Amino acid sequence: INQLLSLGFDPTMPTLVITECVLVYVDKTYSDTLINTLGNLLTNGLWVSYDMFNPLDSFGKTMLKNLNNAGFNIPGFVQYPSLESQRLRFTDNNWRYSSNCTMLAAYHTFTTNEDKIRIQNLEILDEMEEWNLIMSHYSFNV
Repeated sequence: INQLLSLGFDPTMPTLVITECVLVYVDKTYSDTLINTLGNLLTNGLWVSYDMFNPLDSFGKTMLKNLNNAGFNIPGFVQYPSLESQRLRFTDNNWRYSSNCTMLAAYHTFTTNEDKIRIQNLEILDEMEEWNLIMSHYSFNV
């Protein structure tokens, strides 16, 4: 942070922080410190985060096992296991407001019917049920 400030970063300017599947790979001690520091520093900041959650059901356990077997350490997946804990990680660390939903809910809420048709035609997955299951294990936090 000091290096950013020394380079002219102005914490009073509107600032957008985006973390896409980043916080899940960072231990709570370090991610909370970063979130807290930026929450204290930024006077007009918005943090948008996309991370895995729900390691406790059968699909989440399989995700965790597969990632661990592939050599990935994902402490944030276990340390912030629920949507509520994902939300509280920000409000408990000096952010005035935090809201979230699953990526599946975000898809259904914010995606137009035209875009849904376009996405379904991509045929990324054989089964929409599988896609729904995956998207219900990722959170969209603002």
